[in-house]
Amino acid sequence: IRSIYRRALLMSMGALLTLGLTGCLFGTTALTPAKVAVLFSGNFLPAKAEKSISIDTLAALNVTIDSVTLEQEDGTLVSVLPAPIDVELLSTGGIGGLLAAADIPVGVYVGGTVVISSATVEFLDNPGVLVPVSLPPGGAFDVEIEFEFVSGAEGVLTLTLDDIEIEELDDSSLSLEAELHLEAESNDGDEGEDGDQTDIVLGDVETDGVIDDLESEDNSFEMEIGDGEVEVDYSAATILLPPAVEGEDPVVGSPADLAEDACVHVTGTLVLGDDDLVLTADTIEVLAYDCDDDDDDFNEYDDDDDDDEDE
Repeated sequence: IRSIYRRALLMSMGALLTLGLTGCLFGTTALTPAKVAVLFSGNFLPAKAEKSISIDTLAALNVTIDSVTLEQEDGTLVSVLPAPIDVELLSTGGIGGLLAAADIPVGVYVGGTVVISSATVEFLDNPGVLVPVSLPPGGAFDVEIEFEFVSGAEGVLTLTLDDIEIEELDDSSLSLEAELHLEAESNDGDEGEDGDQTDIVLGDVETDGVIDDLESEDNSFEMEIGDGEVEVDYSAATILLPPAVEGEDPVVGSPADLAEDACVHVTGTLVLGDDDLVLTADTIEVLAYDCDDDDDDFNEYDDDDDDDEDE
């Protein structure tokens, strides 16, 4: 099952990111908005109760995240995910799905909320059939943790839907319970010997996007993710192409097979450095060429229409 993060939002890329943890107070003389890279993952509990669904029986757990909101100490709510995104959680254990990189107002924050509007599971013994899963009232998962965003640093916010448990109810329907955990990492604005900020390096990051501004001589391209872009370095990446027959494994390709407007799934290392955000790719899988990224459902590919036009 391919882990696909649809309609991932990468907001403006101008200011540097910063994040301070609980009890760490920093000066905010220059109130430049902080930038936070938001990652999301999920972890499952082993099946305990008689009617608990074992993860070993599942092919996929899909959720639609409607919003990710942070709360400041004065009650102000700050959204870091202005558009919904679909996430397949079974593949995110230990892997960060890049949801957003957002400019965040400087200030002290006291918690966050993730709202999930829907969830479905697919069983290994019934492939292709999506079974609805009910969520807690309102689909809201909350966490209380104090941290501070300050100017001049870089950091990352990792949201984890932890201790996921799916249970079969008396009427044979399924329900999901979980806890939301939030972790923060920051360089606190520290500078290295050269006077530059210390980079934050995040391994095992993945996201979907559309190739834009391909620079083959530099082995790089800008990747559109929602309304924003991130630079991708593919100099050491393995390139995978769509299989000749649907359902078979991807075909190994080369950088020459990359093309603008192709939809790609990228895994690699995310580096938050001075003034930029670079994803150094380990693997780039081409999902489709001529991706219809103007479609309301991001990363839905209009291959049939393209074929009709070719004819």
